[in-house]
Amino acid sequence: MRHAERYMRAGYHKQICNRLLAPFLHIDVVLTTTNLSNWDALRDDPAAEPHIRDLAVAMKEALIEPTQLERGEWHLPYISDDERGPDPSGFDWAVLRACSVTRCAQVSYVPFHEARLTIAEEVARHDALIAARPMHASPCEHQATPDTKLPDGSWAHPELAGNLGPGWIQYRKTLPGERA
Repeated sequence: MRHAERYMRAGYHKQICNRLLAPFLHIDVVLTTTNLSNWDALRDDPAAEPHIRDLAVAMKEALIEPTQLERGEWHLPYISDDERGPDPSGFDWAVLRACSVTRCAQVSYVPFHEARLTIAEEVARHDALIAARPMHASPCEHQATPDTKLPDGSWAHPELAGNLGPGWIQYRKTLPGERA
């Protein structure tokens, strides 16, 4: 910590100072994926670095069986069942998606025990993230809806799958000006 403080006083950018501290900190990360087989093969292996192997094992234990989504429904991290309500046809998917984006963005800078923003504040933060230039689109990588499978077995919008792979439309890829 003393070295990081000295760097800070010397005028180094905060990211440089933080790099000195990173090996000693725990961080929260949002991960949305459709396939962890390569990660599991490499990281849950006796030859893997022990700390990353512990993480790989913990991830396998925490993994839940995925919910099957219908076309038009959205995978929305940090949106509770209570917020969704009982009737999927009545969801305001755009508002729920915006709140999910904001909550994913907050993981990197707001402790989970702090009070949440109002819905209006979350939507405004979402709007600011995607209006920024350059666009802050990484929190938009986690929201996704199923793509449509065509009669020939291909997908209707493979260019919108992003890093989720075939069969998905990643919200980030639907944003004008997105450059992932």
